Amino acid sequence: MWLTGFFFVATTAVAAVRFLGLARRTRRRPEFYLGLLALCLGTSATLSVLADDAGIRVVSTSAAVAASGLNALFVSSIFADRRTRRTVLAILAALALSLAATYLLGGPRGSFVSNARLTTCSLGFLWGAWAFATHGLRARKRHAIGLATRLEWIAFACFGLAQLAIFVSFGIRVYGDLTGLAAATIHLLQIPFPMIATVSAWIALAPPAWLRRRLDRAPEVSVA
Repeated sequence: MWLTGFFFVATTAVAAVRFLGLARRTRRRPEFYLGLLALCLGTSATLSVLADDAGIRVVSTSAAVAASGLNALFVSSIFADRRTRRTVLAILAALALSLAATYLLGGPRGSFVSNARLTTCSLGFLWGAWAFATHGLRARKRHAIGLATRLEWIAFACFGLAQLAIFVSFGIRVYGDLTGLAAATIHLLQIPFPMIATVSAWIALAPPAWLRRRLDRAPEVSVA
């Protein structure tokens, strides 16, 4: 249990430091939102692993809801269209209602309120995965006719994978609570997904030199 908690702390702390450091250099909102998102997810996951006190659950819950809200803001900072803004407002409203229900009705682990809140948080990441996948497919088609770079659609794909990894992590928690899995088992099943999300998002924001070199060497698509 403590080893799992340490892994969550280490992974999310590294992600938060890297993303916030990148935001400081670039002065861009996506990196800033990702850094805060990593901090909130790390806080929520670590507290849920290390303790099951009612007061600590409230802090863990608030951090998870904040992470989902920051994720909605992150997606809207990438896709600044009217439909995305409307979806973000709907997600933020649903998160606010779920958090209010938690404070008013309680919601111990495995309760209807708890699972509804986790499901609400996870659906925001599922929407993010869908948005990035959709835009990634469009970018790939534009690349085929010379209107986008390989890095552009690869970045969308990596962001989509990161969103999907966090969604799966939330889904494991909900499934475990519904089926009565031990908390330690749930946390062990969740371990790979913070790492997948962190690495994928970092590749999207700051592609490593080896990837850039490989893409530079790859032949361009010719259009007749």
